[in-house]
Amino acid sequence: MDDPARPVTVLVVDDQPWVRVGLTSLLGRDPGLRVVGEAASGEEAIDVYGRAPCDVVLMDVRMPGMGGVR
Repeated sequence: MDDPARPVTVLVVDDQPWVRVGLTSLLGRDPGLRVVGEAASGEEAIDVYGRAPCDVVLMDVRMPGMGGVR
């Protein structure tokens, strides 16, 4: 990162809505992190990333379609 004062941006990807909500809530408590988007699938994550690039993608490894390993 070029600016240490800038929060790390995160995209949360999981097919379970309650997991996304929980992770986004937890990550939102840390002033050094900022969730810039959420997605329910790997395919949707690619689209969201195109609109909101981020530093980190936090992604479920096992999801229908494109998961975190593929």
